Amino acid sequence: ITLLVDLSGSMRGPKIQETFQAAIVLAEVLNRLSIRTEILGFNEELYDYQLFGKAMSPEVREQMGGMLAEVHTPSAAYNDDGWALTQAVERLQTQKEREKFLFVLSDGQPVPSAVHSGPEYELSGVIDHIMRTTTIKLIGLGVGPDTGHVGKFYPYSIANIGVADMPRLLADLIREAIEHSDRFDTIRL
Repeated sequence: ITLLVDLSGSMRGPKIQETFQAAIVLAEVLNRLSIRTEILGFNEELYDYQLFGKAMSPEVREQMGGMLAEVHTPSAAYNDDGWALTQAVERLQTQKEREKFLFVLSDGQPVPSAVHSGPEYELSGVIDHIMRTTTIKLIGLGVGPDTGHVGKFYPYSIANIGVADMPRLLADLIREAIEHSDRFDTIRL
């Protein structure tokens, strides 16, 4: 399982606080279940918080705390969704497990930086390519109100998630994915 977390400026405040808490709780649970997990953050850059095969530790928790500050950096002016998604997929595809899930937690429309603004990183095209060429189950989660556009991009998505509901909803969704992964096969384009 990969959790890819939007760290653009629009995630400041309660959105990043709740998303961070949900990521920590889920990482703890997934690690206890021996489910290989990677947690990445993105804006104009990609941030490694927990790598596949790395146990949850005080150091990993401290590193994940960087999410809270990252939304305030100059890189947070951008939301390079398409580029970040391609990076996460490449990493996830190297894993040996048969079932692979990628959860994208975001509240915004893509706002690519000049570095990642080419047509190869256009979000709809990237998602279409992933859906056609991989077996990765891709799920978009719209953090906060007014995130219905997430459904425009991700064939399987949940939008307008209240920040207080994020930890419970993400836990329920991951449990569903683990118990009934075949239900996510129907989203292939």
